[in-house]
Amino acid sequence: RQVKSSCVLTRQAAEKPVPDFGSVVTEELAGSQDLDLGVFRLPAGDIYAEETTVVWVAVLSLGFALICEPHENLMLAENTLRMMVKYFMQHLNLLMQGNDVTLKTDRIEAILNTFLPHGQLMFLNCCFIQSLEKDLNASIFK
Repeated sequence: RQVKSSCVLTRQAAEKPVPDFGSVVTEELAGSQDLDLGVFRLPAGDIYAEETTVVWVAVLSLGFALICEPHENLMLAENTLRMMVKYFMQHLNLLMQGNDVTLKTDRIEAILNTFLPHGQLMFLNCCFIQSLEKDLNASIFK
């Protein structure tokens, strides 16, 4: 709910139209959308012993989030999340109606293991990203 609320507030502040979270998405509409992103903090409590930060990205009616430890680099988390979202959209066709993501867990696992191995953020440069992309495509299209 916090990501949805943050997304709506961000779009309203930027004077962008607020997405209809229940609408059917066409391929043309999906390709024309830009990403909304943000950050918020979760207080220490029942789930986490200390305050944590959540970096989120929204594409139309979908939200993606990384929960970060206090010492983690938030810019690196944002870049990693943007990259993963790009590959989720590309390899899973998430916005297309009738698409069953639960049948594509191997692709989800490959993307997560490639860009977030063992849940750890990695510093990435252009050459390393190209190498990771080749490895990802090889593992997905076996």
